[in-house]
Amino acid sequence: MKQRKKRKNKPTKKIIAMILAIVMILAILLISNKLTGKIVGFSDLFSKNKKTSEYVQVNKENLGNYLSRLSITHELPDDAEIELLIYNFDKGYREIEDTYVITKGNVYKGKAEVPDIVVLLHSKYINNLGYLCSTLQEANRNGDLGIELKKSSTSLLWKYKSIIKYKDCLGL
Repeated sequence: MKQRKKRKNKPTKKIIAMILAIVMILAILLISNKLTGKIVGFSDLFSKNKKTSEYVQVNKENLGNYLSRLSITHELPDDAEIELLIYNFDKGYREIEDTYVITKGNVYKGKAEVPDIVVLLHSKYINNLGYLCSTLQEANRNGDLGIELKKSSTSLLWKYKSIIKYKDCLGL
């Protein structure tokens, strides 16, 4: 008598595929843990008017207004709260000059109650923020840009998934 070959169990293949998918997702999450990583190249994704990208001269007086007009600000999650600290190193230590709160479509001076992320930027870069990504790249290269995660990187990745398309500039 011929013995029948055992057929591979299809549910076993599905389980293996699911495990592989989970491992791949976890690997991506671990790699994207680099929220504090290097800020890389960028086109004009931040401009609300994508047809024309106009340079804006940014200064301390219009910084909040400029940031609030960026499309990324309007695409933040409804419950997003990011604190931006502008500092100088004039006295040999980090001295905070201004603090801004960035929420969906809004940027104002003040302190965040419970920020998801704290971004620290040296004040010497403010006047060049019209060239946002190249300025952030330079600040990052020079060690003048800091990002502190106040929640787990996994939860932040999920929460801020609406701005993943800006990952190149944000270093995601």
